[in-house]
Amino acid sequence: MDTEESQDLSFFLDPKSVALVGASNRFGSWGYRIAKALLEIGYKGALRFVNPNAQEVLGIKTYPGLGQVPGEVELAVVVIPAERIWGILEACVEKGVKGIIIISSGFGEALGAEGKRIEEEMALFCKMNGIRIIGPNVSGIYNLHRNFNVTGEPSGILRSSHMSFICQGGFAIHDIVNRGRSKGIGLGKFVHTGNEADLQSTDFLEVLGKDPETEVILVYMEGIKEPRRFLKIARRIAPQKPILVYKGGRTRAGNRAVASHTGALAGNIDTYHALFKQAGCIMPSNFET
Repeated sequence: MDTEESQDLSFFLDPKSVALVGASNRFGSWGYRIAKALLEIGYKGALRFVNPNAQEVLGIKTYPGLGQVPGEVELAVVVIPAERIWGILEACVEKGVKGIIIISSGFGEALGAEGKRIEEEMALFCKMNGIRIIGPNVSGIYNLHRNFNVTGEPSGILRSSHMSFICQGGFAIHDIVNRGRSKGIGLGKFVHTGNEADLQSTDFLEVLGKDPETEVILVYMEGIKEPRRFLKIARRIAPQKPILVYKGGRTRAGNRAVASHTGALAGNIDTYHALFKQAGCIMPSNFET
């Protein structure tokens, strides 16, 4: 997908309408935490909760399925078990959804080659029907500049700034928020790309490179599917905005951890460092920097 044509992925970071599929009253569940985060932050778009087994979640009316949700749904956030995902993808097509964030795990990171095959089929099905996917196996995304938070973190503890973070790997939102808070650092935007069945870290590097609210881009990366495209995009952005990239999987044990997080093939660290240097990226020596 090395193309000059720019992608419009605004419905992921600034959606006009959101459906949380799997919204729940069960304390501590992803469906509960994300529903609560959206209400706490004061999301201003149309918000719909989907759960066939509940009349309401946190005081908000629920719908038994996407087909019963009134009006447009730009973005679906999915927190149901992996084995039920295909029915939701089909419902998203029928509803005219533009983007899907699949929080659910149990794909390439858990099932190896078979899980990767399922991810490829999901991505192909959605692309053929004009839908883009973040995930699966992610902890969500947020945009504090637009009162939007579909991560498992309470909105009240998040601190905004003009730094944005793209995370592919297993550090996820909880680790990042706590590390940043301990240093007095905030992040205005956060995107967790996970297994990258469809959209990749590079796609959101391009988005944030054009984003006027982002002045610094931080990236935690476990693998790159299209190194030439990454190089082209990063070279274009780096003279205007610093790009700090930390590569996971630097050791044999780290490579195994990377595979268990997202199913990514980590590759040789020296090769990645050469690519990042050529792209004009800054490479911190450790993730704490």
